[in-house]
Amino acid sequence: MLIKKYPFSSLSIIVSIILFIPFVLKKLNKDFEPFPAVIFPSGSSKLKIKNKKIIINSQKLIVSSYPESKDSIIVTFDEFCKPIHATFCRQLAKDHFGLLKKNTTLDFIFFNKNLSSKIIYENKIITKKYISTRLENLGYKNGQLIFRKQKILFDPETKISHPIGKTKDKIINFK
Repeated sequence: MLIKKYPFSSLSIIVSIILFIPFVLKKLNKDFEPFPAVIFPSGSSKLKIKNKKIIINSQKLIVSSYPESKDSIIVTFDEFCKPIHATFCRQLAKDHFGLLKKNTTLDFIFFNKNLSSKIIYENKIITKKYISTRLENLGYKNGQLIFRKQKILFDPETKISHPIGKTKDKIINFK
């Protein structure tokens, strides 16, 4: 009855509710994002600006022969993960290529669900072999893989950048 009397207002309210639900879900738990969803920019597409300087989150893959070796190279995500796209490779490297068990809980009003990852032994072997093969192709047969996260401060006026804060290294154990 109200829809017939106020068709445009009713449609606006319905569309607003539909578009508001993904936003509420994202606010309740940052790991839970419904797809497809209309969400404001976040993550790698959003830059932090402080005092007219840009803060960039840098992620790198480093291949090294030994833990504290000066014989290390920075490898691009494209180069290491071919044919996997670099966008997906960053997330895979961040999560240790799925070699570690990850526990996530989804809390939503009265709904609570534990979303722990299941690691299958055969998949773990395949993943370790994949990483070893990629390292061998780069010339590091007994190398180790390090995922490095660091914040970089960039000044657009002087075009000078330098690291800020602590560098976070995750050694990806695949042996």
